[in-house]
Amino acid sequence: INHFDISCENIAISNEEGEAPFFNYGNKTFSKRNTTAGSLNKNWRIKNQQSIIVSVKELRTYIKEKKINRVDLIKIDVETFEYEVLDGFSEYLKIFKPIIILEIQNQFIGSNISSLISKKDYSFFNIDEESGLKLTQNLGGDEKHRNYLICPNTKMGIVKKFIFKN
Repeated sequence: INHFDISCENIAISNEEGEAPFFNYGNKTFSKRNTTAGSLNKNWRIKNQQSIIVSVKELRTYIKEKKINRVDLIKIDVETFEYEVLDGFSEYLKIFKPIIILEIQNQFIGSNISSLISKKDYSFFNIDEESGLKLTQNLGGDEKHRNYLICPNTKMGIVKKFIFKN
């Protein structure tokens, strides 16, 4: 619709390769009607949980296979598996320096993600959908707004107009 070069792939992204169970929960799990949150994390929403086996790749492997030479933006919402996705991105995090939008469920996950990203090269923002981006030092600390934007300082001009000023 928006003329972006986007394609869907039938794989899960993590920091390991091979096959793994993909877990989902709720009524009519793995049907066309199920719209709940799936994850490679078996401990995520275990009530009424079922699983299927899926192919899993590291993002760095996918980039090499597809000969991708640029990544500007990454959107990650994988129900507590965001760290694993970024860990599998590996050296490309430093090479491409993308803007990252992701959901972070708690401070533990946020701390793990922070360990992958240099705070001197990036700024962290909590996304408040009503008032905009709020600069933060800690990922995963906001119980109400769990979406974050991680921006390389070299690309701050792109997101500057969305920053909330107190």
